[in-house]
Amino acid sequence: MTEWQPFEFGVTSIDGDQTKYRFPHPVECANRKARNFGVQDYQGLQNHLTAEPGDRVADLHTVAVACYIADKHYRRDESSDGWTRRFQMKIPVIDPEPWENGAGALFTELLEFLTSDQWRLEFRPHPRSVVHRIGSLPDTAPNPVEVVSLFSGGLDSFCHNVIAASNNPAPRLLIGHCVPNQLIGIQKSLSTRIQGAHCSLAQFRVEPNRIRDWSPRDLELTQRTRTLLFMTTALLACDSRGVPVLEVPENGLLALNPPLNATRVGGSSTKSVHPSVLHLMNQVLERLALDLRVENPIAHLTKGELCRRAVNVLGPGGLSTLARTVSCSSMMPGRTRDTQRTPNCGRCYPCLIRHASLDAAGGDRTSYNRQDFEDLPMLESPARHRRALRRWLGRPFGTPELLGSGALPPGIDIDAALDVIRRSRAELEACYASE
Repeated sequence: MTEWQPFEFGVTSIDGDQTKYRFPHPVECANRKARNFGVQDYQGLQNHLTAEPGDRVADLHTVAVACYIADKHYRRDESSDGWTRRFQMKIPVIDPEPWENGAGALFTELLEFLTSDQWRLEFRPHPRSVVHRIGSLPDTAPNPVEVVSLFSGGLDSFCHNVIAASNNPAPRLLIGHCVPNQLIGIQKSLSTRIQGAHCSLAQFRVEPNRIRDWSPRDLELTQRTRTLLFMTTALLACDSRGVPVLEVPENGLLALNPPLNATRVGGSSTKSVHPSVLHLMNQVLERLALDLRVENPIAHLTKGELCRRAVNVLGPGGLSTLARTVSCSSMMPGRTRDTQRTPNCGRCYPCLIRHASLDAAGGDRTSYNRQDFEDLPMLESPARHRRALRRWLGRPFGTPELLGSGALPPGIDIDAALDVIRRSRAELEACYASE
C-alpha cells in the first residue's frame, strides 16, 4: 500500500509581492536546503481589492494552495496502484478552530471527491500571511465591482460573460490564472470584446514549474486540485469587494462530465465544476461562517447552445472571436506540444467537444494543431479520444451513467441533468456520426 506522504507548508521569506512557501522532502535531512515555492504576481489581483480579505477566507486560500502544491509534488505513478496517493498535510492557518470543528472534514471530503486520493489535514496556528495583505491601497480607487467571475480564456467563461454583460450592465471583475504565459495575452484580448458592462481583468500566477522535489523528476501532470486554487483566489476578491456570489461557468456536459468508459471513473475524469464540488465548497464556506457562495450559472446549457447565444450577442465576426479562445487539455506546463501558434490541439476530448459546439453555432474557425477531425485514421493513437467518444455516443445513457462521475448533491434535478446530457450528445452526434 502507498505510504502516507508527509507535507508541511509554511511561509519562510517575503520578496516584494512574492511570498515563498517552504515544503520539505518526505525524509527531511539537516544538510538539505528546503526548496521554495513562489506564489507570483498576486499584485494584479491586489490592485482590484479595496480591503484586506478576512482571516477565514485567507485561511481557505492557504489550505487550497497547500493542497495544490502537494498534488503537483507527488507523482501518481509512484503510488502502489499507479494512481492513488495518500497525503498527510500540516497547514498553517490564522484561525484553526473552524477547521478542527467541521470545515477540515468537509474540505477533506471535497479533496477526495476531486482527486480520488486519500487526505489527512492537520492545522496549526500561524500569523497572517502577507500574500493576503494588500498593503497601501492603490492611488486610484479600483473600478466598482458587482459581479466576480472566473475567466480562463476558454469558450465557456468567455461566452458566459459576453452574454451576461449584454443582459446586465453591472460592472464585472474577471479573475484569470495566467499559466502558461500564453494565457496572459489571450485573456486580455478576450476581455476587451465583452461589451455592455465595464469589465476589469485581474490576473494571477501560481507557477507549477517551481514546485520541485530535490530530485530531477517531472511534476505530476494531472491537476485535479487546480479548481480549488482558482475558486479560493477569486473568493479573496469576493470577500474584499463585498460580492456574495462567485460565478464558476462551465457548460452542463463538462460540469457533470460523465466518464466515456469504465477506465475514466472517479478521479480519472476531471470534476472541477461538478455539482458535488460546488455543493461541498459551499458547505465549507458555510462552516467557516463566510457569507459567500460559488455557483455555475450555465449548468443548464450545452456548449453549443452557449456558443450560439454568444455569437448572437457578438454579431458579425463572432465566430472568429470564439476561435481565439482556448479549450485544450494539453496546453498546461509539462506537456510536450508547441502551443504558441495553435494552442488547441484538435485531438483531446475538450477540443472534440469544442469543435462540435462551434459547428452547432455556425462553424468552427479555430486553427488547430492538426486539422484531423475527418482525415485522421481512427486506428491511430492520436484518435483515441475520438474512438472513446464514438463508443460513448453509441451506448444508451441514463441515470446509472450519469452517476458514473460521482454522487449528486441533494436538490439536483436529475431529469434536467439528463436532458442537458441528451442535448449535448445530439450536438456531438451531428458532428461525428458519419465517422
